[in-house]
Amino acid sequence: MDGVIARITNAMKSTIQKIQTTLMKPEVKKAGTEQIKKKAKSSIIEQLSRKKKEMAEREVSRTIPVKRKKQDMEL
Repeated sequence: MDGVIARITNAMKSTIQKIQTTLMKPEVKKAGTEQIKKKAKSSIIEQLSRKKKEMAEREVSRTIPVKRKKQDMEL
């Protein structure tokens, strides 16, 4: 049983090492970095447009006076 666990552990370690080596190659690393930048940029632009829309709605609702009933204050 211990031998099986040791083999699985060694296989996992060697696989992780191969993946890390591949990902650290300059061409693969650059492609991954560019992909992350594109996703982050689109996400930031999306959030910015959403917040601008919210702010515009708040500004409109703030500038429109709310009609309130006037209460007579009699003594």
